[in-house]
Amino acid sequence: MDRDTRYSLKKLRKPSPRPLANDPLDQDAPSIGIPAALHLFEDLAFWEMFFSILGIRTVVSRNLKQPVALGKTLAKAEFCAPVMALHGHVVHLLKKTPYVFLPFYFEEKTNQKGVRRQHCYYTQFTPSVLACLDSGEKDRLIMPTIKYLYSSLHTKMALYRALKPVIPHRPLSFFDIHAAWDKAMEFRKTEQARLAAVFQTKTQDVFGVKVLLLGRPYTVLSDTMNHHIPQMFEKMGVQTFFQDMVNTLDLDLSPIRPLLEEIHWKYAARILESAYAAALTDGLYPVYITSFRCSPDAFGVDYFKQIMERCHKPYLVLELDEHDSSVGYETRIEAAVRSFTNHFQSSSRSKAVPMDFSPLFLTGPMTRPLFSPTGIPSPAN
Repeated sequence: MDRDTRYSLKKLRKPSPRPLANDPLDQDAPSIGIPAALHLFEDLAFWEMFFSILGIRTVVSRNLKQPVALGKTLAKAEFCAPVMALHGHVVHLLKKTPYVFLPFYFEEKTNQKGVRRQHCYYTQFTPSVLACLDSGEKDRLIMPTIKYLYSSLHTKMALYRALKPVIPHRPLSFFDIHAAWDKAMEFRKTEQARLAAVFQTKTQDVFGVKVLLLGRPYTVLSDTMNHHIPQMFEKMGVQTFFQDMVNTLDLDLSPIRPLLEEIHWKYAARILESAYAAALTDGLYPVYITSFRCSPDAFGVDYFKQIMERCHKPYLVLELDEHDSSVGYETRIEAAVRSFTNHFQSSSRSKAVPMDFSPLFLTGPMTRPLFSPTGIPSPAN
């Protein structure tokens, strides 16, 4: 049988082999479940390596079918689909492992003074919500604070305090945590560099239309959440990439800097940075994938549209619902690819150039400033 050589974003993103524990894990090694959902999805490879170095076996719920449907039977409030899915993943893992790793992710540290990059408020409080589902299971959830404004030393200490009580029969020192964290961080940096290099090579070698998928990794990259949208593009012969493969560190973001400084959501800011990069890259067209009930995305998608329209470049926005049918998405994707192709082949298409995106910040009768993404003054009331 001939080997399948078709382009696949999923295969392209498969991590390089991870360094394992110093000693092979035995059958008596402690095990911890890691939900393949919400904030943890992006860091799965990191945490698998971290725990492997410590000699702890991990059970990851990547293959859980219909997590949203399961989560809806458990959640006690109306949430977006990714949060519903997390409910399903956690309860599934509690049936398979003694403990489930469910840390708090509040905010990413930045090197820019006054710039905040917070996770959405659902992500911030979801571990607490899940701890309240069943009071008898609360002690089986490992919930250290991992991402906030603290130093890495504070994070390592939080991990040490959270893990030591659940692994009493195996010696675990703070220096073990320290070493495992640093090695996992090096692995993450290596993977990020690899993905950036792959994007650079692929976009230079392939002539024609390419698609940059924008959105939250737990929505865009999860097979149980994305309705197989990347594969729909790939079946049409269009290569797809994800936003974290685009290196925006060397990109002049000054035209959208005022906007980025006002946005405090981590993913919203990353999406807009990548969208701007796509707007300036010939042959690269952005597709924004969001979820119904996602408040930060509802905020960010308008600015995304403004950026693309200022650059006179076609784009596509897909809002995912909780239904299984993909027919509606296929129709819109086919139309989008035709639009992208027509734009790319147009002889009158102007070359992408940096735009002037200077939002106005106005002070009206209210005490808070009013923000106008179009540069047109907004009424105060």
